[in-house]
Amino acid sequence: MANQHFENKSQVLEALDYIEMNQVKVVALDRSNLLRKCYSRYDMRVRERIGQHIFDKTDESNRKVPQSHTIPESWMDGCLKRTKMNAATFNEIIDTAKDVIVITYSDLCTDPNRVLRKVGKFLGLQEIAQASELRKSHSGSMHDLVKN
Repeated sequence: MANQHFENKSQVLEALDYIEMNQVKVVALDRSNLLRKCYSRYDMRVRERIGQHIFDKTDESNRKVPQSHTIPESWMDGCLKRTKMNAATFNEIIDTAKDVIVITYSDLCTDPNRVLRKVGKFLGLQEIAQASELRKSHSGSMHDLVKN
């Protein structure tokens, strides 16, 4: 399920009608850590890389690491408010739609092949791809990611 940032209740109801009329199977990714979600959005915005993280630095093990930021309080407040509104829509859709599977971001990062098998079975797929390089982008603490 892609979060479409519905602007009003009628758009949510239209989406639910469409899901029901077309017997859409909903795969919902629950990424419930709001602070990390807002950090991630800010990081992509600053880098002008929507949907893609680019890591310029490496740690002592030569692994690429995310950049830390000083995030303006007003931006973080707005992001948290939007994210909470989106969460309400997310919950309404998964509570209302008939054919739903919810996967968590942490499960996806911890055991991606198990989650992919579960989603593949839910969707009725015969062959299920193996995860290759799926890893958590921001595995450090929020203290390391946000300077302020």
